[in-house]
Amino acid sequence: RLLGWSDPVGRRLLLPGNDTWRGLVVGVVKDFHFASLHHDIQPLVIHNTAYAQFLSLRIRAENIPATLAFVAAQWRTFAPEQPLDYFFLDENFNGLYHTDQSTGKIAGAFTILAVLIAVLGLFGLASFAAEQRTKEIGVRKVLGASVAGIVSLLSKEFVILVLVANALAWPIAYAVMN
Repeated sequence: RLLGWSDPVGRRLLLPGNDTWRGLVVGVVKDFHFASLHHDIQPLVIHNTAYAQFLSLRIRAENIPATLAFVAAQWRTFAPEQPLDYFFLDENFNGLYHTDQSTGKIAGAFTILAVLIAVLGLFGLASFAAEQRTKEIGVRKVLGASVAGIVSLLSKEFVILVLVANALAWPIAYAVMN
């Protein structure tokens, strides 16, 4: 698509930086991320060459040290002049998103702290309102009001405030998250 070819299979491709090598296109694969998801999908040419930078192996997780020892022995047999340097792809990918995971943990901690402060503020406001209305609560209790009725009387104004705050916050949060 980037080259403007409608049917690239069978055409020759001159690789940039190598004016002598022309590769024959034998297939096209669907776009995929081969780097961090923070970057857009870039063009990629997968080609066969006598020199390879990496050899990818899929191994089972049962006995990794023995498997690595076997791979090292085979490597010394076939390429004794090259040192064996290996890494695990899952650890490599996890390293790409380590900062995202750390940022997520920090954001979660600050979210919990913000909710805790908001709840403490609401509790303080309710305590202050109850303290201001002590005489009213006493008169209502003497006249036979139930505890549930008094609690609902005191909490009605706070519930309204919380509902209004949620009605304002939810659309803003939804817009920011999208």
